[in-house]
Amino acid sequence: MKAARIWSAALGELQLQMTHATFETWLRDSKLVKYEDGVFVVAVKSGYAKDWLENRLLATIKRT
Repeated sequence: MKAARIWSAALGELQLQMTHATFETWLRDSKLVKYEDGVFVVAVKSGYAKDWLENRLLATIKRT
């Protein structure tokens, strides 16, 4: 499966796991930048969003 499809599937799962507001605010506009050595690099709309995801949702994202 291609990395873009995996990220898209992960976003679908994440949308089911969190509130609508949380998903819309922090993940809806995220974009896969690259996939290398088992690591997804994802772009978000701001440094604040990056910090928020790293500090509050990273474990959930990794698990998904």
